[in-house]
Amino acid sequence: MVYYVNINLELDKIVEANNVKLLTDSLIRDSINFKKSVVEQDFYEDHYRKILNFGHTIGHCVESYFLNTSTPLLHGEAIIIGMICIF
Repeated sequence: MVYYVNINLELDKIVEANNVKLLTDSLIRDSINFKKSVVEQDFYEDHYRKILNFGHTIGHCVESYFLNTSTPLLHGEAIIIGMICIF
């Protein structure tokens, strides 16, 4: 799953209620809706849709490097590292 930053005021209430299932469901729903919106705006990946690849180039390199070690990274962990490296 590609991670994205979404400011959601309802998210604070869910976190405060410590409702992990609701939080997970909300993040998944919001992520799907965000991706759907991006793809609808740029179906052929000519411009805007490339934001969905944010962090992936470096992240895949990091993921590959750690793949055959005693501490392999999850895909999402590697992508987060790739996102941080861009800054």
